Amino acid sequence: MGRMTMPLARFRRPLAVTLCVLVGFGCFGPGGGSVGRSARSPLPAPSAPSPPPSAPSPPWSAAVMTADGRPGAADPGTGPTAGTSARRLESLTATQLRALQVPTIPDAPLGAPPEARALARSLAERRIRAARVRAEAAAKAKAAAKAQEQARAAAAKAAAARGAPNCAVAKCIALTFDDGPGPDTQRLLKTLAAKKVRASFFLLGRNVAARPGVVTAIARGGHALGNHTWDHKNLTTLPEPELAAQFSRTAGAVRNATGANPTMVRPPYGALNDGVRAWLARSRTPVIMWNVDTLDWKTRSALITTQRALDGARPGAIILMHDIHASTVDAVPGIIDGLRARGYTLVTVPQLFGGAAPAGVHFAR
Repeated sequence: MGRMTMPLARFRRPLAVTLCVLVGFGCFGPGGGSVGRSARSPLPAPSAPSPPPSAPSPPWSAAVMTADGRPGAADPGTGPTAGTSARRLESLTATQLRALQVPTIPDAPLGAPPEARALARSLAERRIRAARVRAEAAAKAKAAAKAQEQARAAAAKAAAARGAPNCAVAKCIALTFDDGPGPDTQRLLKTLAAKKVRASFFLLGRNVAARPGVVTAIARGGHALGNHTWDHKNLTTLPEPELAAQFSRTAGAVRNATGANPTMVRPPYGALNDGVRAWLARSRTPVIMWNVDTLDWKTRSALITTQRALDGARPGAIILMHDIHASTVDAVPGIIDGLRARGYTLVTVPQLFGGAAPAGVHFAR
């Protein structure tokens, strides 16, 4: 009997494994022992077959953009026939439309819904009109820039014919005088003539009207004329009609005295804001500021004015002074001599820029 028990014990576990496999029960637990699957844990039911993939929707139905402007997921129920889809597409930029592959007139597929084709045509026509407007504006700007460049070239050629210095090579610097003409301007003109120096005068209209003969002498001396408004108001505080009148009245007074218009402007106090800049840009008149301020109006000292002018000097600099102060006129001979001793050539502002200052705001060459 003992010999018969051993074979049965030997085959008991393999037989259990075989039955488990055939019946489909899980017979082994975590520890490897044989366990039975209870009735509460039935075999998993076979899954139903997945439906075939649906046909992709046309690209114009996915008119949903992510935050960075890329096409996002499609918006269910908002195809080209939905009321919101057309409005969404119309609000997209050209880059976003290309990203969405919205059809244009030439490439709208024949199978596209009529609403999508009509929208594509509308968008394409809108882009064409916008491009035409941009092209016309660019052509006008190019023509204006070309005319200005031709004027500058002609002025530079005329200056070269007169023997004017080439400030692209020479160490040029410009002396400018504001708020005149005043009681001492005639004396200043005599000093400049004696030193053979030409300067730039930014004139107040009311002073031009009071001393037109002095303005005539400034022009005859070969000095440059600038518009410094009528009565030195802060332009940033004025409405546009009054701002325009400040310059137009002064230009008329200068024209009456000299037969020519001033070729540049300087805002009082150097005060500019977006509105003043925009108006000056439309006028295409050069705005000449400065990068060396002598503060002569404050110190009223010929010595300090001279020292500050010489200390701030550098090639292409524009020096600010006021010829309505006697102390400033007293300082001019020393300023001229000191600059020449340092190798500077004294020129007008237009000469500093090669014959004519370009449009824009300039603090130096």
